[in-house]
Amino acid sequence: MFFLFVLIFLNLNSQVDSVIIYPDYAIVFRKAKVFLEKREKLTFKNLSWFLEDNSVRIRSENLKIGEVFIKKTYLEEPPLRVKELEKKIKEFEKKIQAFENEKLIIKSKEEFLLSIKLVSPEIISKELLTGKISPESWERALDFLSEKLAHLKERSLIIEDSIKEYKKQLEALKKELEDIKAMIENKKEISFELIPEKSGEYEIELSYNISNACSFIPYYEIKADENSVNLNYYVKIRQKTGEDWENTRVVLNTAKILPLVTIPELSPYYVSFETPPPMTVKAEEFLRTEKTEVPLMKEETKILETGISLEYILPTRISLKSGEEKKFFLKGLNLPAEFEYFVYPRKDNNAYLQAKIFNNSEMVFLSGEAATYIKNNYTGKTVIKTVSPKETLTIGLGIDERIKVERKLVKFFIKREGVIDRKEKQEFTYETKIENYSGKERKLKIIEQIPISQIEEIKVKLIKIDPKPDATDEDLKTFTYYKNLKPNEKFIINLSYFIEYPIDKKIIFY
Repeated sequence: MFFLFVLIFLNLNSQVDSVIIYPDYAIVFRKAKVFLEKREKLTFKNLSWFLEDNSVRIRSENLKIGEVFIKKTYLEEPPLRVKELEKKIKEFEKKIQAFENEKLIIKSKEEFLLSIKLVSPEIISKELLTGKISPESWERALDFLSEKLAHLKERSLIIEDSIKEYKKQLEALKKELEDIKAMIENKKEISFELIPEKSGEYEIELSYNISNACSFIPYYEIKADENSVNLNYYVKIRQKTGEDWENTRVVLNTAKILPLVTIPELSPYYVSFETPPPMTVKAEEFLRTEKTEVPLMKEETKILETGISLEYILPTRISLKSGEEKKFFLKGLNLPAEFEYFVYPRKDNNAYLQAKIFNNSEMVFLSGEAATYIKNNYTGKTVIKTVSPKETLTIGLGIDERIKVERKLVKFFIKREGVIDRKEKQEFTYETKIENYSGKERKLKIIEQIPISQIEEIKVKLIKIDPKPDATDEDLKTFTYYKNLKPNEKFIINLSYFIEYPIDKKIIFY
């Protein structure tokens, strides 16, 4: 007798239980429960298209796991977000069409009113000659026509602006729909055999890696007040895995996962004459910020050290749909700080308030954008570099207009010397005046500077600087003053120097 043994296919109802997010990588953990009595074949369906096949791991206590099969599939039922976007797109298309129809009506009205105005002069002449209508009545009628035409023209411009705005939003919705469909319509499913030791309910954990589909970016709000700063540490999390996270535990890991770890081999270390590198232009980096909803977390973020990195465990579970970005609060810190104003008159006439902040917490402040405040007044944005515990961070908090800085050239003359080896000498005398109108004593760091010659034929010499600086840097040719300026007090620096060079040459400053 021949028996055919058929495995029963069971689709597991699972959800994303937790995610570990690295700077450019993520590990997703799914959990499902199933009652088993005998050997079964189970399937996790509708998984992210971006999961790496070789990273799949299945764990369950008291279960023997057989061969694992991974295959590509397609989503049968579109998710709610797709339906929402398709509905919005139809609404926007209807609104645009309604505006286009109104444009046609306005055009017809304008043509009709213009036709009346064109024949008006002949009618007016006849009616006025026969005395059938008064000049005042015709004037009111013409004013009415002009007013109506102006109103139609104004409405036409409003419609054009509305159409442009709706089309812009429509394109954004279509792009979002296109991106989401690309992520969700292509799916993967994982099937495997399980053999239970005995009948009962079992919890099964599936984990897999996803690269370049979710990320986190640190974001800070720094509020300065007297001798300390309040630093609120946030994180912007974005994911486009094609899977929605509902009530998911999130862990942020600071380690950068490398595709291949190789220890450098020993090699000779040479020295030679330098070949000047080609000139390069550095592109400026612009940070884009978006308004995002901030779910506040009352509990404290847990911090774990994991060998070469730190893990931040968000205190509450979060929900984040695929394609969304949200900002989450990590921790609020009160950190000791020292404040001083940085004044560099050669560059500009501003006094920049700086805060030197000591990180006495256990947290690593990863590189990111920060919004700065003095008390509750917004002063601008800055970017901070990665700061480890016990390190010091210096940031700019904005310009204080109550510290007045003025640097002016009070004396300049040119002198020519020599008969054969003719030289030209330019002498400069500057006066820099700093005044404190803030009403409180302010600590200032003031930098004066003279040019540096990089050519032997050009000679730069300091004639006088008064008062004597607190520090001098011969390499940068700078003179530094540390000054506590009282309310309404002035501080004046007088600087003189000359530049000498061959008379047949021209000099430039850069």
